Amino acid sequence: MTISCVNTVLTAIFVSVAQLPYAPVVIGLTFLCGLIPIVGNVVSNTVIVFIGFLASPKVAIGALVFLVVIHKVEYLLNSKIVGARIRNPIWLTLFGLIVGEKLWVSPA
Repeated sequence: MTISCVNTVLTAIFVSVAQLPYAPVVIGLTFLCGLIPIVGNVVSNTVIVFIGFLASPKVAIGALVFLVVIHKVEYLLNSKIVGARIRNPIWLTLFGLIVGEKLWVSPA
């Protein structure tokens, strides 16, 4: 829940600065989709980038870059929150997240 809120606030700031159309819908969708691991972020990010294309291709590319950056920064936040709950150091939890991502993404 905390991570979804942080993601929503950062996305709301971007949506406001970029003046994307349908801002309230995008912000609400970001929060709701953020509650669903992995798939939720893919869905909300896809919607945001496509709505960015309504403004211009530059806005869409900017949205994509912004979303990739904030999701990488969220790894640090995830490490802090999850690490505190399971009583692991932040570095160990971050290492687990990075290794897990590489195992998930790498071809079989």
